[in-house]
Amino acid sequence: MSGNMKKSQLLGICGVYCGACSTYRAYNDNDEALFDWVIKMGMPSDQVFCKGCGSDLVNEWCGNCKFRKCTKDKGVTYCFECDNFPCQMLIDFSKTRPHRTLGLRNLERLRSGTSIQEWLKEQEKRWACSLCGKKLHWYSERCPNCGRSFVNATREATSSSRVSLTTFSITAYCQRTGELGIAVSTAIPAVGAINPFAKARVGAIATQAWSNPYLGIDGLNLLEKGLSPTEVLEQLLKVDANREKRQLSIVDARGNVVAFTGKEVNPVSGHYEGKGYVVAGNLLVNHETIRTMAEAFERTPGSLGERLLFALEAGQAIGGDRRGKVSAALLIVKDEEYPYIDLRVDEHKQPVAELRRIFNIYKALPYFDDLHPKRTWPRV
Repeated sequence: MSGNMKKSQLLGICGVYCGACSTYRAYNDNDEALFDWVIKMGMPSDQVFCKGCGSDLVNEWCGNCKFRKCTKDKGVTYCFECDNFPCQMLIDFSKTRPHRTLGLRNLERLRSGTSIQEWLKEQEKRWACSLCGKKLHWYSERCPNCGRSFVNATREATSSSRVSLTTFSITAYCQRTGELGIAVSTAIPAVGAINPFAKARVGAIATQAWSNPYLGIDGLNLLEKGLSPTEVLEQLLKVDANREKRQLSIVDARGNVVAFTGKEVNPVSGHYEGKGYVVAGNLLVNHETIRTMAEAFERTPGSLGERLLFALEAGQAIGGDRRGKVSAALLIVKDEEYPYIDLRVDEHKQPVAELRRIFNIYKALPYFDDLHPKRTWPRV
């Protein structure tokens, strides 16, 4: 996606909204109190001036920005136009301050098709007091005019990072054995506690992006009542105010499937519905992750567990989660009320590889069948 867009004065190269920068606000509003606050935060007094990243008047801090030089060298105006977006330098930068975290999310939206003009209108409204309209900055806690509480960059970045959970998963049904299962990996700890839900002879559901476990719990209840995956999805989304932030994969015990990726799910995101399975992902390095996982699942012989894990390994190898690797899980149900296989790697530098190691040990146990007693067994 190379090119060179016309500059917008208030869109930073790294995605921040310059109109909410405290230096910009202090200078352009002639706000002495904010001017003093900016200096206390470490900005030299002779550098408290700026008309926005795209203007001809920028201070030394913004003028010497590493992204300004990088985009110039690559012949683009903004980072989201670069073929290497998001690069590691940008990802690392986004982790240093809350407003920079929001900057990366802004770039993702622009990359996915939101126009700059539309985005600027949203930002102008976002960084103003909802009661009196005063322009505020990234770290305003209250409006200085009317005293109204304000959701600043710190609060927005923190609340969003808590719920944007899962990255790539595969949910599937095995026609030969009747097993249902999910394999998943992400860049936060303990994904196995929040993403995969399955019940023998009923179905399997993966809930991700802004993950809500009750979508898995309620979805299985609806499947058990006889609703199809499509009907279940409709019921779940109808009562969910945050539906556009969700990503869901649903497979029932007859191999019927349906998937959903909301409009506000962070890119790169998407899903693929195959025969008896669904692959879904968000915050991916590339779109190839989803396609590669689907191909790996279809061509792999063996048990459902082997096929799910092989697909997960293929997804990780081709790209996976752009934020890194932290946890992975494999959940399979078969005949009983408890899982047939429930393996988790809650925190590890190579979670998918570690999940494979544990799976290989588990399936090789000589007394594997004894690990799954039935209610009718005398040996309980």
